[in-house]
Amino acid sequence: QQKTVMEKAARSAEARDKEEAARQVEEMKSQPQPPAKEFTAKDIRREMRHEMAFLVFPMAGAILAVFLGMHQSRLPGDAGAHWVARPFWQGWMHISFINGFLSALLGGLVGALAVWLTRILGSMAFGREAMGMGDVDLMFGVGAIIGAGPVTVAFFIAPFFGLALALYMLLTGKRRELPYGPYLSLGTAFVLLYYCPIAEYLGLRAVMVMIRSAY
Repeated sequence: QQKTVMEKAARSAEARDKEEAARQVEEMKSQPQPPAKEFTAKDIRREMRHEMAFLVFPMAGAILAVFLGMHQSRLPGDAGAHWVARPFWQGWMHISFINGFLSALLGGLVGALAVWLTRILGSMAFGREAMGMGDVDLMFGVGAIIGAGPVTVAFFIAPFFGLALALYMLLTGKRRELPYGPYLSLGTAFVLLYYCPIAEYLGLRAVMVMIRSAY
């Protein structure tokens, strides 16, 4: 008898849930939804100008830091104003976790900047959103993990993985937007396996040594 009562209660609760779900569906149908806004080329270019304004100050700071590091001997002060960069390099950079943190930060910024600039320039040129901010976040994380050099190579290798699908979509005319995140991920996986021979072939190690010697 107790089992029968429990079964009846369960069926009653299930019936109430179905009625409530049907009622919510009917309410949604009766209330007209506002149409999704279509962004025009003017709207997209205006948004890109806002993003460019956001990037101006950090990029100006980075350029100033590079200038101070490479031209510290020309600045006023004792012994060529070595206080600008050399004490930091000789002291703090020998602490492993600080060195690792700054290297990860540099890799993340390089990866994010490469995609962000492509997004801005492509959107300004075509009046359509070229790449999403999710791709910027993705490459920031990738660069923070694998470093500045490998993330740059991954960014330039990724288009080759999406080229076949892009050509197929272009010829068939089915879609115009290509999700780029999966191909950035494939490019990253390729670089994880083959970065050393790529770096040797392109001379990237020599470039990194030259950059370090400048500081």
